[in-house]
Parts: sequence; C-alpha cells; structure tokens
Amino acid sequence: MYLVGAGPGAKDLISLRGQQVLQQAEVVIYDYLVDREVLEHVNPQAELICCDQFGKRQPQEGSFDSQVKVNSAMVKFAKKGKLVVRLKNGDPFIFGRVQEEIEALLKNRIEFEVIPGITAATAAACFSGIPLTSRKISSSVIYLSGQQAKGKKLAIDWCSISKNETIVLYMGVQNIHRIAQELIKHGKPAHTAVAAVSHAGRITQRTVVSTLG
Repeated sequence: MYLVGAGPGAKDLISLRGQQVLQQAEVVIYDYLVDREVLEHVNPQAELICCDQFGKRQPQEGSFDSQVKVNSAMVKFAKKGKLVVRLKNGDPFIFGRVQEEIEALLKNRIEFEVIPGITAATAAACFSGIPLTSRKISSSVIYLSGQQAKGKKLAIDWCSISKNETIVLYMGVQNIHRIAQELIKHGKPAHTAVAAVSHAGRITQRTVVSTLG
C-alpha cells in the first residue's frame, strides 16, 4: 500500500518514485484535485477510483463519512492482495488528511509507504517567482489552513500568526475577508504585500499581487 503525493499538477512534477509506483499499481484511489495528466503514469490495467464517488470533493465538504468510505476502500483492496496507491494532490502530509488513512491502515495491520510530493506552497512560490524566505526579508514561514475541521477545539492564535514574517494560506478563498481582518486586527500592517495564486504549478496558474488591506 502506497500513499503518494502527486505534486501540484503537471505530470513531470511527481517524484520518480511516485511515478514508478503508479506504473506498478493495480488499484489507484485518487483525489479529484489530481490532474488528469498525472494519471497518464498509471498502469493501463489498473482500476481507477476517484474519491468523488465517496462524496469527498471540496475541502469544506469532505465529511467524516466520506473519509471512512475512502479508508474502507483502501483496506478492502489491500486485503485482497492488490498493490494499492492512494494518490493525493500536493504532499500527503501537508493538509492532506493522511492521518485518518494511516490510522485505518495501522488498525488493519496493512504495511504502507508514504511518498512525498511537491506541495502547493512550494509550487506557488517557484512558479510565481516569490521566495517564501529571504535572508534580507523573511527567515521564517508558517503554513496555515483557511478551513477548520468541524468540532476542532483549538482556535487559531491570530496574535501569534500575525507575527510571522511569511504566512502561507491554503484553502482560504472562502474566508479570505475574515482572515485579512484578523491579521490586521492583531498587528499585521494593512500595507503588507500579498500574492494570491490559483492553479499553482499548472499552465492555468494565475497570480494576483496586492496588499493585505
């Protein structure tokens, strides 16, 4: 069983190890965000299963029930002796909900390997020409989710977040107005430079530069 990071989109940005595993796979369970180009690496005889069918699409819509169905599918095929790949966009360990899937594999005593991928933050920075760190400007960077799981008890410490030099926000479009307000309220200057990047690493990438205000 393999948990593979597909990278930001382009098929040549997946790791060589990830590509090799896809070529050997018998079952590939992939997120809808995974670019179709990446699926060109998959063994032609493999069974392709999109997580759409489990009701898991948008980050804010991914319910507990849909994740359970994904976990069950992974376990079911792995127990049949199939070489299963769980293909996730970006990197599995960066906002990829991989913890629940690993817990399911451990519970069922299924051996697995995690193969990292290029995460959206790295792709967005490289392809927009905006370094996340610079010795003259920023020596720290923090990754922040713009979506919070329902029932999560720990609230975001905006006071601490606002003190960071570089803040990378994932999945923040729907809450961007509130997030900007919170950062300004807790000390981040309104004139702070901001770049919004969509479709990072793809030919359709778009970058908009503005200020926090």
